[in-house]
Parts: sequence; structure tokens; C-alpha cells
Amino acid sequence: MNASRLLHLSYLVILLVSVFFISTAVCFPNDTDRPELTTEHENVEYQNGSNEPIDLSAWHPQYREKCYFIDRENIINSNTQTIDDLLILLNKEPRIANYLLSTAHHLKTAFCIDDRDDETRGYYDFKYNILGLKEHLGLFEKLIIFVHELRHISQFIRGYDNTLDYDIEEIIRMNFAIEADVQAVVTLYAWRMKEIEINEVWDALSGFKNYIDIAEEFEKEIKKSGDELKATNSAFIQWYKSEWRVDKYYKCSYSWYVDMLDETKLIQKYQKLPENFFTKLCVLPCEKNYGCHRSDEIKETPRNIIQKARQYSDEGGSE
Repeated sequence: MNASRLLHLSYLVILLVSVFFISTAVCFPNDTDRPELTTEHENVEYQNGSNEPIDLSAWHPQYREKCYFIDRENIINSNTQTIDDLLILLNKEPRIANYLLSTAHHLKTAFCIDDRDDETRGYYDFKYNILGLKEHLGLFEKLIIFVHELRHISQFIRGYDNTLDYDIEEIIRMNFAIEADVQAVVTLYAWRMKEIEINEVWDALSGFKNYIDIAEEFEKEIKKSGDELKATNSAFIQWYKSEWRVDKYYKCSYSWYVDMLDETKLIQKYQKLPENFFTKLCVLPCEKNYGCHRSDEIKETPRNIIQKARQYSDEGGSE
């Protein structure tokens, strides 16, 4: 993937998370496996996802104090300690943590605390290959966003990224699906943490008002069937029932597509996504497929999804 495409992807990810929720070698099973901490401020050679050298000072002039690097020594400060605390918490549920962190390790992604004031809670910036978490969030809120963005990285590695190769409605349909999948996996993770009595993660998830209905639907199904796959699929389907979610993602995805056509001067294509495009999207870290690719929602056109979400909202469902 070239630098230009990474820049385009970065633009969309930051655009989306500015309006929304948000965007095994590194699992550190014991302290001896963790990167060393240091007080030195040496320069860091860093590469993006295309193995191209990049200057992280263009992201933030104090990046060394803000970022935690998984393959080298880190400065000792409150930011790196926060990331270290998040990694310890994340690994309390190793089945999901091992998988998600291994994909970030593959790209050598840096985990950074962003203190700048904007509307985002977190993001994965493809251009700089960093996962950013907003400083103002509480620890368990950061953990929710951390898992959210790690799932996006795993999707990216599996080929779920934005492109002008398909019709605009197809790209919007894809963005609906990848966001629904992310939220379903985050909900599964929070539930597993609740099962081992780390209830603060589930409480933090429930604190995001525009996503609480997804957590409620997951809990309803898991208590009914005891089946994690069914509950995760129910969470995925529930994502589509919020007028707020589908409307915002439609507008942001549409804006990205049109802007990229204008910037690249390419002619719009009208090709459909491959028939089996979403099959691998629904695979959980345990390698089991929770079946979202078979849902009616993933096959619907975005306009139909928006219409149904509005109807559901009018009937007293999600806002």
C-alpha cells in the first residue's frame, strides 16, 4: 500500500471517529517480555504500515513523551504508564487480547496518548501507524476505545479498507459492516471481562449512550441462549438499528469518497463488492465465525438501512 493511499485511509478514520464513538508477541505474559522503560529522549526511527520511514514529530512535536513503542525502550512517564496499565488490563482476557495485539505487533504500531482538544475519543492513523487515545478519558473508557481501534487494525490487515475501486454505496455498505463488527467484538470483550468480575469495563461500555443498546442486546441474547456467537451476531445486527449511527456513517463515508474522487481526479466506478467479501470479517479471535456475513443487514443497501433505522426509531427503538 503506497503512502498516498495510507493518507486517504487516515483521513477517513479520523473523520469518522471525530463524529463517533470513536476507530501474541506483544501480549507481554510476564514483565520480562515488556519493552524497557527509560528516561532518555533519543530519536526514534519509525516506519508506517508500508515500511516507509516517517517523522512522528509531524503528528506531535512531543511524540516521544506521548507514545509507547512495542519494540524498543520507552520513556518513563504518565503516558507510557497508562498504556502499560491498559495492556495489563487488556490481557486479563487473553483470548481476544492475544489476537488483537498480534496484529498491531505485525505493523509495529505505536500506542499514543493524545492531549489535543477535539471531538475524537480515539483513532488509528494509517499515515503515522499510531493508535491514539484521548488523554481526558478514564482508564476503562480508554480500554474500550483501545479494543475498538485494535479491531480496526485487524480488519485493515485482512483487507477491509477504503478504496475507490467499488461503487460509493458499496463502500458505505462496507463501512457499516466494519463498524458493526468492531462494536460487536468490543461488546464481547467487555462481557468476558464482566464474567471474570472486572465489571468496570462493561460499565464503561454502557456509559457510551449511543451504543448502550448494543450492549443491552448482547446481554439479552447471552442470558437467553448462553451462546457467545449468537450474542455477538445480535450485537452486530443491533448496530444497524440506530438512526444516529447509520446516518452519521453514511454522511462521513460519502464525504470521504467524493473528496477522494476530487483529489485523485479518477472517474467513479460502479463495481459491486465480491459476493463472499464479508465472510472473513465475522471471524473472532478464536477462529470461529459468528455469522454476520449471513445477516440481512449486511446485504441491504445503505439507503434501505437508513430507512429501516428511522422506522425503528419512530417505533421507540434506538435513537
